[in-house]
Amino acid sequence: MESGKVQNLAEVNRFLIAWVEQRYHTCRHGSLKISPAQAMEQAVTEGKILSRQVEPETAREAFLWREGRQVTSLATIKIYGNQYEVAENLMGKNVEVRYNPYNLNHMLIYSEGEFCCEAKPYLMKNFTEKRVQERQEVSNQALNAAMEAIVAEHTAHAKAKAGVSFARVMGVKQSE
Repeated sequence: MESGKVQNLAEVNRFLIAWVEQRYHTCRHGSLKISPAQAMEQAVTEGKILSRQVEPETAREAFLWREGRQVTSLATIKIYGNQYEVAENLMGKNVEVRYNPYNLNHMLIYSEGEFCCEAKPYLMKNFTEKRVQERQEVSNQALNAAMEAIVAEHTAHAKAKAGVSFARVMGVKQSE
């Protein structure tokens, strides 16, 4: 949205639908060895459609970045120039920090694979991870151009699939 290309949720959805249908579903997937569209078609043919509901929180946690840190004797951890308070019983222990790189205000602390606590921001200098900021600046123009091309391709594909057009049959030129 900062680039000015995407103004609202409808625009986000338009770009996402076009990308999913034109790129993701049609490209070969590394672990499937076929495209997702082909895999779905094969599963339907073989009667193997199995789906399950995933809780939003579970999905969110799956995409968190993870890094190891050692808790200081003051029950704090430092990550990306920021300091956070953690539970006192973790002093001196190695912990796993799970976080969204776009929002460094929330850090989840795990010890030996078990959730322990949410770290409390103590001294904040950075609110997003540095690599995220760099990537956002570099990729905005390329992303916008790619998405516009995909949307144009999707629009052309949708028009071609639309069936018989009265205007086309009558020879009326359409302006775009």
